[in-house]
Amino acid sequence: MKFEEGIYNDDGTKVDESLIPVPNLCVICKKHNTNNFMNNILCKLNRNDQRDDLDNFECHNFVKI
Repeated sequence: MKFEEGIYNDDGTKVDESLIPVPNLCVICKKHNTNNFMNNILCKLNRNDQRDDLDNFECHNFVKI
């Protein structure tokens, strides 16, 4: 069995991380696109989970710049 890193949907399909939408809230967040691996992966997971309802996007880790 080969392990391939990345983000996967619940059905096991791999997510193309470059296609995960970035809501406006993320653009003004201190934690967006940092060098901190944990912040980046948590942000990507949250954005991917809410990708179909960006008008109601919520982030409990948001810190305004």
